[in-house]
Amino acid sequence: PLSVLSCAVFAGHQMFRAIVRRASTIASRSLPGYAGKLEVITAIPDCLAQPFAAPIVFVHGGFHAAWCWEKFQPWFADRGLESHALSVRSHGQSEPTKRSLWWPLRSLVDDMHTLVQDLGGRKPLLVGHSAGGGLIQKYLEVHPDAALGGVIFCGFPPSGGHVPFVNWMRLPGALWRAIVGGLTFNPGLMLATPELWHSAFFAKNTPIETVRQSYFPRGERVESLLWPQALAT
Repeated sequence: PLSVLSCAVFAGHQMFRAIVRRASTIASRSLPGYAGKLEVITAIPDCLAQPFAAPIVFVHGGFHAAWCWEKFQPWFADRGLESHALSVRSHGQSEPTKRSLWWPLRSLVDDMHTLVQDLGGRKPLLVGHSAGGGLIQKYLEVHPDAALGGVIFCGFPPSGGHVPFVNWMRLPGALWRAIVGGLTFNPGLMLATPELWHSAFFAKNTPIETVRQSYFPRGERVESLLWPQALAT
């Protein structure tokens, strides 16, 4: 009887997960922020597999936006977990601003806090990539009790983002692009081609056509000069 009951519970659990996978909803919304509307891509299962699980907040890095989590959010939604991917000011579909090059790190912390406060008092788990990982560290320093914790992928260290930039300057043709980009206040010039994007952000076995068609066109051409460097202060 016990083995039959265990099988029944297991079968019911698998059936429930299958139902959840067909019921998740993913949509983009606008959230009023300090410097204009912020894009948030939200994935919410119609029936949560874990009712008391914390929502996940995804934070992108430089030259990216909320779209970069498009493979992650459906995966978690299929398992009954709610998630929200933020595009910080002047990124993705968030409202453009006049100070795109000069937004300090604390301003981006404010963008994150706007989303966290919109979660109805629930403390999220923060997940960030690259400069977004550095941003999470700063956020938890400023708001230590606002989230359960953070998960960081290839995150910038507290010492700042100079090491990734040095590595990027080793890419073909990137050195002169970095010099010209610095002189013209155009940091996006360092990664101005699909090939450079491929080398900077993707595994070698990722087809270049995938980067050229699906990712590079959505990349940011302007990035805050203060975001990575502010991590060292």
